[in-house]
Amino acid sequence: MCLLICLHRRDGSLVIAANRDERYDRPTRPPFVWETHPPLLAGRDEVAGGTWLALSARGVVAAITNRPTLDGDDPTRPSRGQLPLLACGCDSAASARSVLQEHLRAVRYNGFNLLVAEAGEGFVIQCPAAHAAIEDLRVGVHVVANGGWNDPSDPRVARARTLLGEREIYAARTDRDPEVIADLRRICRDHQGAADRGTLCMHGQSAGTVSSTIIAVDADGRVRRHLHAEGPPCQSEYHDLTELAQFGG
Repeated sequence: MCLLICLHRRDGSLVIAANRDERYDRPTRPPFVWETHPPLLAGRDEVAGGTWLALSARGVVAAITNRPTLDGDDPTRPSRGQLPLLACGCDSAASARSVLQEHLRAVRYNGFNLLVAEAGEGFVIQCPAAHAAIEDLRVGVHVVANGGWNDPSDPRVARARTLLGEREIYAARTDRDPEVIADLRRICRDHQGAADRGTLCMHGQSAGTVSSTIIAVDADGRVRRHLHAEGPPCQSEYHDLTELAQFGG
């Protein structure tokens, strides 16, 4: 995944929008319910078996973006797509934080940014090299692509920030979610940034934006909306997976 927007509101609710950028020839399964404990709703990379965005039946959401590794990528390291699965296998965001801290002391990955959140709390892990830095997810609007968290020098972060503006509805109650989700769908489809760096929905020769997902979670942990477009969101409709996100509850 190469673009991630997170709205962490004062009331504890969350809205997450994510575009996944990948090679067109890399096989992927769209989001489905994994029969794990707890169950997960996530897509799957059929090459390495991991995911880029997962939601657990216990309300934990985890999303990852790749970033360049400062001392160079090593193809022998484990797939970064295992980290959202590890986080969503935990009972809570707090327990995921402890599990990931211990895990990352023992296992080295190529560079990544990882968001783990649930209603009311969350954290971010930035790992451009061997050391992983963990910080609390602050209330507000957050954007990350393939650089640092909220990095204003990243053209895609800057473009998304321009489109998001300073609208109060992003910090408002969940009764404004239809308007917020409409905004995020428009942003995920955007092509107006610099074609080589700043566009949010990307179309390259061999790789580009291959899917898009928007998730809204109430302050009580209930998933209000789960939308997924399988394909570039400028060409593909968002399908409503909210019923699946209830896990039969």
